Amino acid sequence: MLFRQLRTNAKAEINEVKYNRLKEFLSNLKGGSVAFEVFTKGISYYGEESSQQIWKSDWFEVKDDEPDYKFYEFCLFVPSFNYMISVIWEK
Repeated sequence: MLFRQLRTNAKAEINEVKYNRLKEFLSNLKGGSVAFEVFTKGISYYGEESSQQIWKSDWFEVKDDEPDYKFYEFCLFVPSFNYMISVIWEK
């Protein structure tokens, strides 16, 4: 009985940590990124639309005297495994 209670408490703590990490991750995402669209709007891109144009400032810090260049983002989201990978590049 004690083991079951400890295991239940541990699961609750792990879920709380996961929730807090996701909440922190989402708060740092900027509106123009594909990852932001996946998490907040449920939008996924497929086929020819897989690579989306974004701005450098969507993911990276841009200095005041630096232009905000066009970048591209490919986002692979696998809901069944609950993970995402974003690849970001400049042409």
